[in-house]
Amino acid sequence: YGEGLLRAKLEGLIKKERLQNYIKMPGIISHGRLMDMYNGGKVDLVILPSINTDQGSHEGIPVSLMEAMAYKIAVISTNTGGIPELLSNGAGIMVEEKSPEQLAGAIETLLENLELKSKSEENGCQYVREEFNITTIVTSLLKNMENNMRYRKYG
Repeated sequence: YGEGLLRAKLEGLIKKERLQNYIKMPGIISHGRLMDMYNGGKVDLVILPSINTDQGSHEGIPVSLMEAMAYKIAVISTNTGGIPELLSNGAGIMVEEKSPEQLAGAIETLLENLELKSKSEENGCQYVREEFNITTIVTSLLKNMENNMRYRKYG
């Protein structure tokens, strides 16, 4: 959300580097406002750096990335949990977790290569709309339920 212990330091760095017109830290905003920002073209890039915790917890497939992709917004995230499934085939850029250098490099790559950014946006949108639409999800769920019922019956 842009909140936390490093907020003041990051804001100072943004100001020092004169990046106020390029980097926004809106803080906590409602889901509706976020979708309005996506729909209104006010977001150029969504970055979700995620990690595996020491306890083994990790992201599944983040809805926040799917939403951005559905709005044709380029995404960058980390190679952890279910994220690789979502960002395969050029649907986004994946970097190693805990690697700020790779993250910065991916941001630079997308901002400097608009053709790559556009292709990533198209691929991401297409993937999410094909794989995570209501028809695909319900069909998959029903198939799994049928398989489970057959297994229980014939075990």
